Amino acid sequence: ALDPSSLNRAVYPVLTSYATPDKQAYPRHSLSRAALVTSGCPIFFLDAFTTLIVYYSSTADPALPFPPPQD
Repeated sequence: ALDPSSLNRAVYPVLTSYATPDKQAYPRHSLSRAALVTSGCPIFFLDAFTTLIVYYSSTADPALPFPPPQD
């Protein structure tokens, strides 16, 4: 059995955007293509409990490290 916080994350994934690897832009986006296209942020992180996805948009600076630093 999952604790309530983990169950919530498993059912409702969280999409967060970052201006840089160290600076969060928005803590929570809707899970839609429009959120990726219209936010203007170059880095996105999706936490779906058992799956973690880092997405760099085409507007991301090519000098940004990929994968992002662990710290």
